[in-house]
Amino acid sequence: MGCMGDTSWGWIILVFAVAMRTTIHGMLTSYGEFLATFSNVFQEPNMAFFGIIGSTAYGIISIGTPIALALTRWIGARRTVFIGVFLLSLGVALSGVVDQPLELFFTYGLLGGCGALLTNNPPFFLLSQYFHRDHKYYILTSSLPMVSFCLGSLIFNPIIQAMITSIGWKCTFAVYATLIFTVGCTAAATFRENEDQDENDKTSLIKDEPDSMKPSKWLFVFSASVYVITMFTRSMALFTPVFIMVRK
Repeated sequence: MGCMGDTSWGWIILVFAVAMRTTIHGMLTSYGEFLATFSNVFQEPNMAFFGIIGSTAYGIISIGTPIALALTRWIGARRTVFIGVFLLSLGVALSGVVDQPLELFFTYGLLGGCGALLTNNPPFFLLSQYFHRDHKYYILTSSLPMVSFCLGSLIFNPIIQAMITSIGWKCTFAVYATLIFTVGCTAAATFRENEDQDENDKTSLIKDEPDSMKPSKWLFVFSASVYVITMFTRSMALFTPVFIMVRK
């Protein structure tokens, strides 16, 4: 028990997954750097609304894991991530040309959040094909991508702050959209499915599950609703105060 086929390509995927997630989460966690500028540019006294915009992006990421999983199973991790990178980079780029806070909510909060959703979890799904639960490096390979959240914040917060000061917030969005697109597409190009994986392993849990253990349709809908509401409100409660605690 150990390897599932050749895991050498899995290490390549791991490196690019960490690079992509660090870049993307670096942008999302640095959103607070824009708020002082937004309050002056848009003349919006209610800073909480700008905080909600950033929290919405993270809320979508939190509640959308089942969507990302379904899409990954349907079209594969590579195509899913390509779509996510396109949506996220488009949302960030459009955020640099908006004139109203509500427009920023749609470009950054909704469009960018949907794109980030499709790039966040597919690397984990793909890595699990190369490093099964019985693999000796399973814990390492499933944990390293999580470091990108903190790593991205540490690296890109000061960089984005310096960019806003030197080239302005609009150009900062444009530069970062280009960076996300470049790094994201490069990473997605390496996201190759593990062809050596036994097809029986993909469906064994489903086939072996007794009918009596399968939840009813209504229980599934109820559980899914509770999950969505809980994760979204958690993200709003966690990130909104963080984003609005800026010094003017």
